[in-house]
Amino acid sequence: MLLLKWRTRAAVLALSLAALPALAAAQQRPVPQRASQPSTLAPSRSAVTPETQAMYTELMQIGQRLQAAQARAMQDPQLRAAYELLGRDMKAAIERADPSLVGVEARARAMEAEARRAQQAGDQAKLARLMQDAQQIQVKLMSAQQRAIREQPALANRARSFEDQLRRKMIEVEPQTMALLERGKVLQARLVQVAQAQQRTGAPRQ
Repeated sequence: MLLLKWRTRAAVLALSLAALPALAAAQQRPVPQRASQPSTLAPSRSAVTPETQAMYTELMQIGQRLQAAQARAMQDPQLRAAYELLGRDMKAAIERADPSLVGVEARARAMEAEARRAQQAGDQAKLARLMQDAQQIQVKLMSAQQRAIREQPALANRARSFEDQLRRKMIEVEPQTMALLERGKVLQARLVQVAQAQQRTGAPRQ
């Protein structure tokens, strides 16, 4: 989730989708199940084990801390200017490498809204599908970025320089940045496994 918006939007989305089922519990709000919705569409909320619920909650909290740290780091005027310029150039390079990614941010926002509606309806299967879709977008973004960097070494050098600057600034404002990132990766991988298991069997992962 660290650093560049064109590389990380889908990762952030995947984390937020993973965390959505925990929102109601975290905010102590009940999630209604639509009476007209067939129960076979998705596992009930009782299919989410306490361990999985705890991972959802922790991942949401990690995402919030990292986003806050990045927002604070980006208050530096020079860093912000470099971010905007590099973001524009990298976005154009990625879209040339994979034209299917044109408009990916709008699609990601639409997915977030869809995920929130699914969460409100208690549709865990749809949430799982959306998380997998987000993972696929993330893979495409990473692949396109790697291709763009291979084809434009100067752009790659600019990106590395900016990432180093932003990483240092984030660590300055949030000393646990790197530990949070590593823990987030572990939790995300586990939650993807849970989602896949629930889609296959409709049962909680033990």
